[in-house]
Amino acid sequence: MSSQSDNYSLVTLNDRLFPGFAGIMRASMVAKRSPSDREIKVVVASPSNVAAGKAIKFAKKVTKHIRVSRGWSFVSARAPPSPAAVRRLSVGS
Repeated sequence: MSSQSDNYSLVTLNDRLFPGFAGIMRASMVAKRSPSDREIKVVVASPSNVAAGKAIKFAKKVTKHIRVSRGWSFVSARAPPSPAAVRRLSVGS
């Protein structure tokens, strides 16, 4: 279902190392994986403007199964509030 206009937010999730002994062990495992296994980008669309925190929460929820299957234990996320990342598109105008 598509509306006349939507707002889009780009959320980037990254596999994050936790400091300490376990983090050092994970660093060697992460180094062996390709960069595409360590980053997920999600475009969140909504009919109204959404706060960055809500977009991040949604992106984490819908990608949980992917992150778990890739062996992620911690995640860092960002949703830059710049016009390039969040824009309003009008369909049919």
